[in-house]
This record gives sequence, structure tokens and C-alpha cells, in this order.
Amino acid sequence: MHRTNRHIGLRQGGAGAALLVAMAAPWGPAGANEIRVSGDCASGVHLVAREARYSDVLKRLAHQLGFQLSLESQSDPLVTFDATLQPADLIPRIAPLENVSMAKTRDPSCANRERIAKVWVLPMGASGNAVRATATPAPEPPRSVEERARQRAGTALVLQAHGLPPPEENADDPQ
Repeated sequence: MHRTNRHIGLRQGGAGAALLVAMAAPWGPAGANEIRVSGDCASGVHLVAREARYSDVLKRLAHQLGFQLSLESQSDPLVTFDATLQPADLIPRIAPLENVSMAKTRDPSCANRERIAKVWVLPMGASGNAVRATATPAPEPPRSVEERARQRAGTALVLQAHGLPPPEENADDPQ
């Protein structure tokens, strides 16, 4: 059996690293436990993972794309994946049932693109669902009589411009 060790090639281009060529499967026969990554910021990243641990796939991507990785989940499923996407679209699709968060920043080495700065793989809640933080919007402050009158006048002008009758005087004015 012939085993090939290939190395990862990265070219530094400012703050973001451009991906040139990458493949690594130094263990096992070809096709099993395989992780290959290639591409660049313009064409997208091509990821091939066969029967590979999710954590190993993310570690490889973190190394090649230059982002920080925080693995806090107890689950580490085997993944099989083959797709070419932008990195920020790729990460959540590898294992869609995992609880993943990302921080992105502008990529100065690739025009009009963002790069991943950090990825967190978080534990699931007690029910097996991803733990989600939610924010409730602040209640709208009460408007003054003048503000309500200006809003009604503006609404009436827009309706009139479109050939519609103005609203009833107190129909939409909750005190």
C-alpha cells in the first residue's frame, strides 16, 4: 500500500490568507477519513470530507482559512460533505444540526468579501435544541400630539398622491 502525505499550502496576502492548494489524508486508505480543501476567495472554497469527525473538518478549515475556533460541544459527528461555497456559507452546512456561531470581518485581500474571524461550536440545550439568545425590542416611546399629527398628514399626502381617500381621523391613532 502506498501512502501519500500531502501538505497544506497557504499564501499570506495581508490580513486574509488566500487558499492555494490543500489536501491532507495521511491516515487510512483513500476515500475514508478524508478531508480536502481547495479554492480561493473569488471562486469559493471546495470542501470534501468523507467519514471525517466534524471537529477535524473545522480544525482544518480554521488552519487553512485563518480563523479562530472554539469547540465547546460534546457532540462530534462523522460528516460526509462535498460542496464549493463561500466560507461563511460552508461552515453551517457541514453539520446543520450543530449549534454554530460565527464572527466575520471584511477581507482586505479579496474585494467585496468577508472572511471568518472566529467560529464557536456550542453545546445544545437540555432538550437537544440549539441554545438561542433572543432580544426583545424596546417598546416604542409614546409620541407627542405634534408627532402623531405630522404622521397623519404625511400618510394622507401619500394616499392622496395615489388617488386614495385619507384615513379616518382617529382610525390609526392609538393614544
